[in-house]
Amino acid sequence: MQLVNLPMREGSAGRPPDQRVDLFNMEKMQVQSGAMSHTDLEDLLRDLEWEPQWRREADTNCAYYDGYQKTPEQQRLEAEGQPVAVVNLISRTVNVMLGNEAKARTSWKLTADQDEFGDVSDAMQVKLTEAQRETYADMSISEAYASQAKAGLGWIEVSRVAELFSPFPYRCKPVHRNEIWWDWRAKELDLSDARYLVRKRWFDLDELEVMMPEFRPLFRYYSGASWKGMSFTEALNSTEVMRQADDVRRAFKIESDEWLDTSRKRIKVFEVWYRVMRPCVAMILPDGTVKEFKPTDPMHAEAVSRGMVKLQRTFKRTLRMALFVGPHRVIDSVTERKNWPYIPFWAFRDDQDRSPYSMVSGMRYPQDEYNARRSRLMWLLQAAQVFADNDALDPTYNNLYDLAKEIMRPDAFVVTNKEARNGKDSIRIQRNTQMPREQSEVMMDAKNLVMEQPGVSATMMGDKTPGVTSGLAFNSLVTQSNIAIGDHDDNYRFGRRLVGEALAELIVEDMSRPNMQVKIGSGRRGRVVVLNTMDQQTGMPVNMVKAAPIKVALDEAPNTQAYKMQQQVQIGTALQAAGNDPIARAVLMPAFIESTDIQGREEYAKWMRQQYGVPQPGDRQEQEQADMQRAQQQQKQAQLQDEAAQAELADKQASAMQKQTAAQLNQARVLEIQTRAAEVAANDPVDDAIAEARQN
Repeated sequence: MQLVNLPMREGSAGRPPDQRVDLFNMEKMQVQSGAMSHTDLEDLLRDLEWEPQWRREADTNCAYYDGYQKTPEQQRLEAEGQPVAVVNLISRTVNVMLGNEAKARTSWKLTADQDEFGDVSDAMQVKLTEAQRETYADMSISEAYASQAKAGLGWIEVSRVAELFSPFPYRCKPVHRNEIWWDWRAKELDLSDARYLVRKRWFDLDELEVMMPEFRPLFRYYSGASWKGMSFTEALNSTEVMRQADDVRRAFKIESDEWLDTSRKRIKVFEVWYRVMRPCVAMILPDGTVKEFKPTDPMHAEAVSRGMVKLQRTFKRTLRMALFVGPHRVIDSVTERKNWPYIPFWAFRDDQDRSPYSMVSGMRYPQDEYNARRSRLMWLLQAAQVFADNDALDPTYNNLYDLAKEIMRPDAFVVTNKEARNGKDSIRIQRNTQMPREQSEVMMDAKNLVMEQPGVSATMMGDKTPGVTSGLAFNSLVTQSNIAIGDHDDNYRFGRRLVGEALAELIVEDMSRPNMQVKIGSGRRGRVVVLNTMDQQTGMPVNMVKAAPIKVALDEAPNTQAYKMQQQVQIGTALQAAGNDPIARAVLMPAFIESTDIQGREEYAKWMRQQYGVPQPGDRQEQEQADMQRAQQQQKQAQLQDEAAQAELADKQASAMQKQTAAQLNQARVLEIQTRAAEVAANDPVDDAIAEARQN
């Protein structure tokens, strides 16, 4: 509960406890700033009374889980002396679901929609992982899941710690369902369409007096404390404050028994979160991102003057928080939160009135039948039908009442009448042996219905299933059980993601300081990321946290010991299948070592990855370096291939030139031979003689 929050209580820090507090003027100033009035609180509390009657049903379901299962009829029979058996089958079935949640628990993973915000995502991931560990978020979410499975609805509070000496600034705590009330007209699972959400909680007045000392006279008025220990100035101021408090108390139309406990000196505190619509101006960026325009922001004014953005009038829902101590409003201010600080974990919701219910509602009838059948069976095993003659007993020592009382005892003592007409047959005892067998069969059917109603199989609960001997059949039954409760667990995963988003929202608020440094990684591979800084060359903002489009998702791999053992088996099988493949072993061997329980396994895995040249999973810098080296190697390989191709082409061209030169040389030689032959033929005397002879 946001009982003390210094940033929201402006003006109260440093105020001395004896300074006068004018409740009427404070009321007037808060109402002028848009605060909720007392009439609004009264209307809201009356509206909450019209919600469906689901809380009684939820309390009954939780009582059945805790073993309080005796019906009024069974209580009457137990008072009459009949044995009443209660065997809690619901708790075992629900515990299987709770164990399955602990086994399949996953972590939050932040992802950036744009690569330029990768460093911001890595820095926020470090802070989110730290918050998950320091706030014990996993245990709190498990408790909310338990309430979801039992009652139908669980709540988680994600807020800041008011105590300055707390070791961690955030908290993630489960909240009981009867403390939270909300707008029943809301339809969404995250209640994003709800107008209000209220938490009611009792506080001791002496604790409130310490946490909010400026209202000390007010709390003393309700606690009935004396003026002992107060200064003279305090006493004078307290008289006026008490008069004003009395006027507000008499004007408040809610019965005082609902918010004031005078015997215990407690008062109920109403923490009201409500949405208010207000007009605003939207600033549309070139990439389509929409932000609220703030004229006081110099960057917004510069963007508008340059025509880089488009302005448009619209509206915005603002989340406010009002804190009422009884009828007195002590805080009411605007918050920067986008969603409620209380996250619901729904099991199922009724189609007609949207009221939550759990699967225990359907398990109660077979549970009652099982208890009734077992009680009946125990009674039948002990019961006997006694037929006695009127002269069967000796009236001197016992009567029929004594006979009925003693006949059920294993050491019964009865004095019979020796002069009875039927002798030893004057008392006859009969037992029904067929009826217990029929009761046992119906009882076992009711036991199976307790498990079949939610869809949890006997195999998932560790019982032997007839006909199931192979591992494949076993895994198939477990998978079917997980499918049966898939809608239930899907709502749980949605709520778990909302818890991560709420923590991330608080982290963003604290990581908005200029030039904030965050260390990522450890050892020689550690690096420092500077957030909310400016580029010295371009003057543009770099790593701005509030501008980063960061999304929260659930990691696919559970972070439990059972999953690590399963992962180790799978990696070992993959190593055997890969054989001596160096690439596969370089990737799988470090992962195999990380899945073991060897001391220093992370260092060994890092060393192996360094030797093999494999980047660390999740390390963006190493992956970028590996991608760069891979790109350089591919570029060198492509360059070598081009050079080889050019050399081969040059060889082919040289060979072609050589062949062409040889052909030309051969042609020249042939031409030379033909020319010489022609010259020889022209100078031959035989030919001249033949030519002369022909002329004659």
